[in-house]
Amino acid sequence: MTAQLKDDFKTIFGVLFTLLIYAGVSDFLNISPYIYFTYFGIGIVFYLYYYFTIRKRKDSVIFPTQNDNSSKMGLIAFGIIVIFLSVTSYYGYNNKDIYSIIGFPVGIIMILLGFYEPEKGFITINKNLLKIIGVTNEFDIRQLKEITLKNDKIILTNIYDENAISHHLKLNVKSSEKIIAFLEKQLNPNDINLINQVSNID
Repeated sequence: MTAQLKDDFKTIFGVLFTLLIYAGVSDFLNISPYIYFTYFGIGIVFYLYYYFTIRKRKDSVIFPTQNDNSSKMGLIAFGIIVIFLSVTSYYGYNNKDIYSIIGFPVGIIMILLGFYEPEKGFITINKNLLKIIGVTNEFDIRQLKEITLKNDKIILTNIYDENAISHHLKLNVKSSEKIIAFLEKQLNPNDINLINQVSNID
């Protein structure tokens, strides 16, 4: 069993466990299903807003991370499980409540979101501040001396030789070239040394 397959199984079991907790809390609190679907709808709206706006922002670039596949698998697994439970409840137990009826389209939406989920890595440059995934503090680009791209991380080095590192990335040659192109456009490459050490790894 590969490491990725193990991660996928962990994700599926995690989703199943979450659903069990969800069902238990729902019955215990006797909360209306309409409340859950309202929150779900709000979540979808915010997700689509992020999905379509992050790609159009001129001050940002997105790229793959090592957690992208697990996140996608989580949404797809969740959607499949919801569809299975909905169909089983509706046809197997002749249950015509709102959970059974709405569950099928909800599951389809979750699967589609899983397939088209955007990459999680990002660099945003707003005025003189650079924000990168995995680094809490923003970075003043006026103090940047060097940016080094590796397959699994990006290293920011300032004029005092202090480093800030974005870990757990999954860069390839194509994504690294996209990042370099973005940085060259946003920064002055004459003042900041951009080093691309990314290579394609099978």
